[in-house]
Amino acid sequence: MSNKKLQRAIIWAMIILIVVSGLMMGISYLTGF
Repeated sequence: MSNKKLQRAIIWAMIILIVVSGLMMGISYLTGF
């Protein structure tokens, strides 16, 4: 049970990291452009 919960938390963390990095890249691109 705890293993599945940990796996889900890791997946969510990865998704959040990808979204945040994408937003930062988009903002820096728009401001730089």
